[in-house]
Amino acid sequence: MRVFLLNSAALFTLIATSGCHRSPSAPAPPEMVASSETEPMEIGVEEPAPPAVVSSTVVATTDAPPPDASDGGVDDEATVATAAVSATEEEIQSLRGMLSGGDASQRRDAAAALGVLHHAASTATGELTSSLQDEDGEVRAAAAEALGKIGDRNPNIVASLLELIDHEQNDAVLHAAMAALRRLGVPRDADPAPLLRALNSDEESVRQEAAWLLGELTPQDGKLDLVAAALIDALSDESRGVREIAYGSLGQLGRGRPQITLALLPLLESEDADYRYRAAYALSLIGPDARPAVPSLLELIRREQDEETRTEAIRALREIDAQAAKGLSTPPDES
Repeated sequence: MRVFLLNSAALFTLIATSGCHRSPSAPAPPEMVASSETEPMEIGVEEPAPPAVVSSTVVATTDAPPPDASDGGVDDEATVATAAVSATEEEIQSLRGMLSGGDASQRRDAAAALGVLHHAASTATGELTSSLQDEDGEVRAAAAEALGKIGDRNPNIVASLLELIDHEQNDAVLHAAMAALRRLGVPRDADPAPLLRALNSDEESVRQEAAWLLGELTPQDGKLDLVAAALIDALSDESRGVREIAYGSLGQLGRGRPQITLALLPLLESEDADYRYRAAYALSLIGPDARPAVPSLLELIRREQDEETRTEAIRALREIDAQAAKGLSTPPDES
């Protein structure tokens, strides 16, 4: 890993060469991300800045996934470096000014640069929040991503991101806003309607984010039934990632809500072993509140031919009712 000293101009070079302004996105939830052993890429600077103007230290890392190559960014399999940066207040103030005074590309790059600064750019959250209403989609996406990276959980910022999701039509902006909410935390009493609409997006990454955020809510009254029905529908999504996240979200929502347990029971009888496995997994997350599933799990364990599914069913039974699982054994974990 190499460490470079960059001035403000070189910071924009970093953004341009990494392609991060093309398709802003936060790291996906654990269920979405495959591990990578790729070495960090090297970021070169042709001419080092004079010592008198150097103020930023950039460290190459591999925390973020590569941007979408189809949008002009780097190749999907390439490693994109992000940066942990410190900057002077004067430099941050300059970037803040560009958010309202530059052209679209300058506003986009200024928002992306502030995101690269992470917590050091916390004074810019007001301008970034205003940029969520920018006429340019790339600016809105970069602003949303930057707010997520900065990490200020101010309720006004969270409310602005929710409002953006409520009316946004651009999938890249939707993804960036929901990824930011995943970082900041979505209010449990938030209206699920915008996320339910996003769950029907043609864009897989948007559906993944929506499925994950829905599991963080505590919808009231009839809204719970709407959320549960939408997540159950998502169990047949063409994307395996969406399906897996939907199962996890149902598991989180199912605690204290017997109707979700009952909705999962038919899946234990599916002809697809993956459905049976994921249903058992969701029930294990619900825990003791999924007690109505005990007879169905015992029947599944009795007849299941797929060893992984049977093992997951036993583990679920132990989480729900340890007494009912007594005497059942699972294969030892392979080291």
